[in-house]
Amino acid sequence: MTLASSRPAQIQTRIQICGALTVERDGQRLDARLPGRQGRLLFVFLVVNRHRQVSRDELAEALWREPDPAAVDARLNPLLSKLRRVFGADAVSGRSALRARSADQAHATPAPAIAAMAGTSAAV
Repeated sequence: MTLASSRPAQIQTRIQICGALTVERDGQRLDARLPGRQGRLLFVFLVVNRHRQVSRDELAEALWREPDPAAVDARLNPLLSKLRRVFGADAVSGRSALRARSADQAHATPAPAIAAMAGTSAAV
């Protein structure tokens, strides 16, 4: 699935989450700047759930199998800071419940995913 959005001042963002994660803003690739595996998982989880707020506990369960409630903030805060550094301070809103703001107006474009699946099944 590819998500594309138009933001004010004509900033174009494209997020592809099927296959290799790809994030482009105004033609510049940003996916390599995401903070490791868990940072990518956090980013994708927030993008997929962009139409609602997600609690920190839900994020912790998505990122870690058995999150230690006492360590959730210590593990989650650095990842959120790194995402905000890559995408801007307003990219993730909220404190106890979080939401991806840059993907607010995104829409799904399934064509790349469909093409990838067709290529995969043709190879089998």
